[in-house]
Amino acid sequence: MRRHSVCPGARPAFVVLSAVLLTLMPRDGVSQSRQLPQRPQLIEAESLLASAQANGRVFAQPMSGFGDGWSGGAQLLWNGGSPGAVLTLEFNVRQAAMYAVELYFTRAPDYALISLELDGQASRSFLDTFGPQVATPVPHQAGTFPLTAGVHRLRLTIDDKAPQSSG
Repeated sequence: MRRHSVCPGARPAFVVLSAVLLTLMPRDGVSQSRQLPQRPQLIEAESLLASAQANGRVFAQPMSGFGDGWSGGAQLLWNGGSPGAVLTLEFNVRQAAMYAVELYFTRAPDYALISLELDGQASRSFLDTFGPQVATPVPHQAGTFPLTAGVHRLRLTIDDKAPQSSG
């Protein structure tokens, strides 16, 4: 996993998660479409607030002032974190299967560089949530994971901030 060095004197960073999309994947390249649900499981990030454990503050932020590109009109905002801070969220999977996990993140001028883990398994991807202005969520492919039916833990860690970030 790629890690960035921590910027000395870094101010608290922000991370925003809008939604988690779990898409079933065929195992061993064989389609199981007759056995698996046809629709992806979409989880609104702000619905995960009750499970949130974090350094800093986590809350649902209404996004109506920024346009209509946010599912549910809101997003989960984590602020007050600094490099090394962790946010853990729990979500429920209805059916055991191999899932492609896609996360939707807003980008903004004061957002962080983060790494992801799902049930202790690190995502191979690293995410820079910086953007020159607040922008509607974009999908981030976190990877493919075998998930059992039941509760799972998504862990986001602030690694640093982009050099041009104000946060």
